[in-house]
Amino acid sequence: MKNFAKKLRYLIPLLLVFAAILAYAQALPDEVQNILDQIGNVNQMVAAKVTLSAAPDTPTENSKFIVKAASFRFDETKAHFQWFVNGKPLPNESGFGREDITLTAGPAGTDYKIKVIVSATDDDGLKQTLNDEITVRVGGLDLSWWANTYTPLNYEGRPLMTTGSTVFVTALAQMGVSSKNLLYTWYLDDKKIGYSVGYDRQEFSFTSDDRVGASRRVKVEVTDLFGATISKAMSIKMVAPQIIIYKSDKIDVVPANAEASEEYVLQAGQQINLIAVPYFFSIKTPGELTYEWSFNGRRLGGAPSNPNVVTLTIPDNAEKGTYALTVTARNKNKILQNAPASVKITVR
Repeated sequence: MKNFAKKLRYLIPLLLVFAAILAYAQALPDEVQNILDQIGNVNQMVAAKVTLSAAPDTPTENSKFIVKAASFRFDETKAHFQWFVNGKPLPNESGFGREDITLTAGPAGTDYKIKVIVSATDDDGLKQTLNDEITVRVGGLDLSWWANTYTPLNYEGRPLMTTGSTVFVTALAQMGVSSKNLLYTWYLDDKKIGYSVGYDRQEFSFTSDDRVGASRRVKVEVTDLFGATISKAMSIKMVAPQIIIYKSDKIDVVPANAEASEEYVLQAGQQINLIAVPYFFSIKTPGELTYEWSFNGRRLGGAPSNPNVVTLTIPDNAEKGTYALTVTARNKNKILQNAPASVKITVR
């Protein structure tokens, strides 16, 4: 009896362990089923998603871009796709297996709201109706430039590039984000300019000493944070500085609507004020130039306070005929920068 009690004392813990194992084994199928149910729910979540993407992300004006629908849970070739752009259906682009469409971008800044409705059977044999939307904005990139050359106040054009002048170029990008989030890469004559690469580098400048008639090619690439890139290039031509002679009733003022003439007709005893106006010199004021005037081969002096102005008086006994009035302007700080001009003076 004592031996049986002793054996029973060791047997009871073993029976308790066995009962626990048996209870766990009975509950295991329920746990496995719960896990399988969760996996099934995940599959359903994946099946319920279709994603649209555009390539390139930011198309440029008049370029083509592709919008594609993708999913990991159905066969695109057997699915039916119905496409919409800005709310309008595209029946010619819709149908079975039509998982992408190709569009042509309009003007910069245009938004395309693209939607797709997909009817498909997923890998588990479940029929699904899925949809997604994406907005594609047409990117734009314009380049503007000007040179630090002189033009008069009433000049409405752009200061042009001449030898020794500095040219400033500005890139105006329309990519739906601040320029602070755009990477600018500048090229001059197809060579990358390292110091001008960086975020928010909208402006670029260079100085050119090329000959008149030469061109410099400027290019910029603009990339957003997602890697979408647009680019634009242009050529800037070197011109010669110019002098244009105007007539003015006031000794040192060019009328706002003044038009240059190649010939002025005067009578004996008449007087005329003529102003030599510089264009595209590397100066800030006309006073930085010297002016050499001559009439019919005889040198004339300009006004003391305004050497670019000359007052011409036709003598009473002047002979009738046509004479040449010429002027040559020279940059005091750039000896090789000069420009001549002339007009005809006809005495009747």
